Amino acid sequence: MKKQLLSIFALMSFGAVTAQITITQADVASLGYVIFRGTDTTFTETPIGPGGTGMSWDFSGIVDDTGDTLAISDPVVLPNYSDFPSSNIAIINGGGTAYGILNSSSLSIIGQTATVAGTDIVVDVNPAEVVAAFPSTYNDSYFNSSRAFGEFPFTATGIDSARVISLKEKQVDIDAWGSLVIPFGTFNVIRVKEEIIQYDTIDIHTLSIPPFIIGSWQNFQTDETHTTHYSFWANGIGFPVMEIDSLHATGEVNVTWLLQAPEVSIKEQIVSSNAMVYPNPAKDVVTIKLSQNSLAVIEVTDVLGKQVKLLSNQKIASTLNVADLTEGIYVYKVTYANGKAESGRFVISK
Repeated sequence: MKKQLLSIFALMSFGAVTAQITITQADVASLGYVIFRGTDTTFTETPIGPGGTGMSWDFSGIVDDTGDTLAISDPVVLPNYSDFPSSNIAIINGGGTAYGILNSSSLSIIGQTATVAGTDIVVDVNPAEVVAAFPSTYNDSYFNSSRAFGEFPFTATGIDSARVISLKEKQVDIDAWGSLVIPFGTFNVIRVKEEIIQYDTIDIHTLSIPPFIIGSWQNFQTDETHTTHYSFWANGIGFPVMEIDSLHATGEVNVTWLLQAPEVSIKEQIVSSNAMVYPNPAKDVVTIKLSQNSLAVIEVTDVLGKQVKLLSNQKIASTLNVADLTEGIYVYKVTYANGKAESGRFVISK
């Protein structure tokens, strides 16, 4: 869960001619963009190599085992915005949503939502995790310590709740710049190296049975992991060109890279709608109340523009079963028999 949520905030970009570059707030992708990434989980071919200037890295042989799609959203429209009201950027993916603060000095994660053991939880990150300090250029470095905490109901024999605590310490060094080749193209980049130590704890709370037993917190599991994380960042696109995670304990190496330039999501092209949608956020069903007394076709698409629902001959109000859809933002378009159309969006929160 934490790997899905914490990695998704490394948001930077690419350029063209080999030279030392500087990354700033302007290089972070704007709200409304969708990111398409490839992942090579069997990476062995190319050595990561040492730091330095004028370097050359050729990763053209990496293979996409499992694709990954992320949507960069305005947190105001998301169901847990009230938990993180100071956030101004959010990332949605299959594992949950990360809420962050982007300004001229840094990009930081302040919270996240996810599903753990079938239960939706809200995780506060305080102190925040600094993903990038601006401006960033070769030989810059910083240290960051963050703490993620989430408590949630959890029913099992003798147990009524659980909590997760994740402490992360990372030394960040921009240790190289040069030219990077991936299947998408060749880019002028700086390389950020992070040495990460992470302590993850899961605690369970036992049931109280007055007056004989008083419930208490007990440790269930504690893990310590050491990881080296590399990000290759460039100017102009809004996302890292490539990322590498090397797990010290097992030697496992995973590579994630940009498949194409980020695209504007269909939801950013929405016009105002007089139709009413409720509840919003929704879980299992959503009702769209039409603004015109006319037959209409209702189309629902996901954030990538893929059609997920289509209903014809609708009138006055239409109730859609959305229990089969995953958590996220969806767009509806109502097209009336007279040719007029309106559209809007709703959020599904499981």
